[in-house]
Amino acid sequence: MNKFQVAAHIVDAVSKGEGGSISLKGESPTRGYMVGGYSWTLTVIPDMFDTYTVMDFLDAHASALSWKNAYVGWWEHKGRIYLDVSKNFTVHHIAVEDGKLNQEIAIWSLDTNSEIILDKVK
Repeated sequence: MNKFQVAAHIVDAVSKGEGGSISLKGESPTRGYMVGGYSWTLTVIPDMFDTYTVMDFLDAHASALSWKNAYVGWWEHKGRIYLDVSKNFTVHHIAVEDGKLNQEIAIWSLDTNSEIILDKVK
């Protein structure tokens, strides 16, 4: 996939109400834990969300997205769309530790398809 195709994939997924993660190569993680906080987060209202907005985000984060296990993640919450750089971890306690270091509220478990609130994890 090229950058435009990655951006179009994200826009299409958002239009279907789907969140997710994808690398610049077009690969999506299937196991483990997604931890954000490796970049500033882009927050957009749906009317302003398009392929070019996503491409601008990808350009601005090209360095971080080139890291091993780095992905652009997206989700919708309370009428806003969010884009962030996230990393995929396979070990739970390492993902939790990294999420806490990044001052994240939660991480995402791909194995259970659910959010893990970090202040509830010891």
